[in-house]
Amino acid sequence: STSSENIELIDGELSSRVFRLAIFFVEKDRTETRPKGEPVRRSEAAVDEALVEFTQTFRKVYIGEHAVATSKVYERLAERLGINDHMVVLDVMVSKIATNLHRYGGSEDYHVVAKSLSLLSDFSTGHSSGRLLGKLPTVRQMLSSHADDQYLFMSGPDSKMGRNRTLFYQTLTRILLSGIHDGEYDSERGFDAFMAPLDQKLDALSQITSDEMFASDPRVQVALCGVLRDLRGVVQACVMKKTYNNFFDWLYPKHVPLLIRAGNTFFALGISEVSNPLLKFFCELACNRPHRIVFDSSSPNGILLFRELSKLVIGFGNNTIAKWQQLSQNEVTDSYRIFYKNVSTCFNLFSNVLAGGYVNFGVFKLYQDPALDDAMRMIFQLIIAVPVGDLFSYPKLARTFFTLLEVLCSNHQAEIVALEHSLFVHIINAMIEGLQSMQVWMSTPCASAMDSLVDFIFRHSKKNSEITAKIREHIEQSPELFPQCLEVLFNLVFFEDNPNQWSLSRPLLGLILTNGDAFVTLEQSVLSSQTSAEERQILADAFEKLMSDIQPNLESRNRDKFAQNLSTFRQTVKSMNVMTMATSTG
Repeated sequence: STSSENIELIDGELSSRVFRLAIFFVEKDRTETRPKGEPVRRSEAAVDEALVEFTQTFRKVYIGEHAVATSKVYERLAERLGINDHMVVLDVMVSKIATNLHRYGGSEDYHVVAKSLSLLSDFSTGHSSGRLLGKLPTVRQMLSSHADDQYLFMSGPDSKMGRNRTLFYQTLTRILLSGIHDGEYDSERGFDAFMAPLDQKLDALSQITSDEMFASDPRVQVALCGVLRDLRGVVQACVMKKTYNNFFDWLYPKHVPLLIRAGNTFFALGISEVSNPLLKFFCELACNRPHRIVFDSSSPNGILLFRELSKLVIGFGNNTIAKWQQLSQNEVTDSYRIFYKNVSTCFNLFSNVLAGGYVNFGVFKLYQDPALDDAMRMIFQLIIAVPVGDLFSYPKLARTFFTLLEVLCSNHQAEIVALEHSLFVHIINAMIEGLQSMQVWMSTPCASAMDSLVDFIFRHSKKNSEITAKIREHIEQSPELFPQCLEVLFNLVFFEDNPNQWSLSRPLLGLILTNGDAFVTLEQSVLSSQTSAEERQILADAFEKLMSDIQPNLESRNRDKFAQNLSTFRQTVKSMNVMTMATSTG
């Protein structure tokens, strides 16, 4: 319409003034020689930050092939500056971003660097702009020269600037891999050439044979943290099977022994500033979220990867639990930084590898390889080291804790059942608390974990095996445990409105079938709490219909029938405004 065209012409007029300023600064930066590390005046930093913010908004609306073809913005930009398409805008702003990364590195410069990297990352993910970035001379220079001494922010304060390294390398790797796919770069040598600076850093660290120097030299810690964050960014960008395998072949077996050694060293010293980047890198390496980890059928890489992760988890657990027990005897002021932060990352790492689908865990038992059993044993020790009450004080810890329980109960129920009774009770109690939380992200994985575990218990309840004996042992020692689960879920499903109602209802049938007497007691409790005989009769009929045509199995058809009956029962309960029973849970 005419109105929108006028708005675009106005945008073009304003944009031309901003980009004229950006071009001026780019040319100024190219011609002026500044001493490295010279502080940038606050006024300049404010202008640079504003330029990046403006371009971020401009990108969302006017960068793309469709925008170039239809927008009046570029007509005005062509008249004022000779800018005919978004390639010129990309060139100008990427040059400005590169200058920002060279110039800014102090803690007060964090926002300029973070926003510049965010803009570059967004450029790289755009369908059109991402494919064009690799053709720009500035980007090619970045890909060929990205060592620490090239960019001031990479040697900035670790607490802030160091975290930007991950995004920087993720963006560069994404551009590189896109260029390799389009034939812009050599598919054989392009990746290895890009990784050469990281190769050199790891080789230099591996030359330090003295454990004392490795542990005490702060330069080693800085270098190790930096390269771990760089590697995490690289592996985040490897979202395809081929690119992930290229990275894995580059990493293993050459560099993994150094990283495992670093883990054991800094876990023992309790230096979280190094331990956490190390755990986060391996957590990303184990993550199969885009289904990128697909090893050939003849490849042992899945087993080899798990063995290394097992070593890392065991080393972390042995050192961390011992130190935590010592510290917990005194008053600890920062439990999350000292203990829970790394424990949370370790939980996330183990969840990723268990749910990844690239390891045949049956191989370990078949060939009597202790890697799986040892790692499981350590993970369960870490689980019991976390009091249930602390989960609600640290949401990040709670999220990884309950995700891990969901994965364990989905794929490793036998290991859960085989646990010592105190640990088994700890896990079930944690699920009960999670189910009763007001957070969907917490109660949903708890319900899924409970459903998988109850399904496993039901299937083995009539068998004669060691697992069956262990299940009976747990029930005999804590006969109230699963009836309590039934009671909690019954109240949540029938007397409360939850956004994840379907998820919460999934374990109910299994709990009813395995705890028949407890369900009868619940029914009687609900009926007795009603004030009139008419209400009790209506509700008694509803209970009868709830289990009508339900068979004693957990097949899909039976579950679906129960879900239908359950929906009808809820409608009856809601129409009667039935009072909830008094629960025995705290």
